[in-house]
Amino acid sequence: MRIIKYTYFIRVHKSFVLAIQYITMIHYNVVYMAHTKEMIPIGSSYREAFMSRMKDKIMT
Repeated sequence: MRIIKYTYFIRVHKSFVLAIQYITMIHYNVVYMAHTKEMIPIGSSYREAFMSRMKDKIMT
């Protein structure tokens, strides 16, 4: 079994785990990804942790 570093992925919804490198835009409670036009919702229980992690990612 191959273990992938958690730093490359983040859960934004009970149904979605995203590769951070492909996040192109965050707009309110929706994430946009490269290579797709799908709008991925940010679940209310994941929002605070997600935004905190993205803030850290943007600042570095």
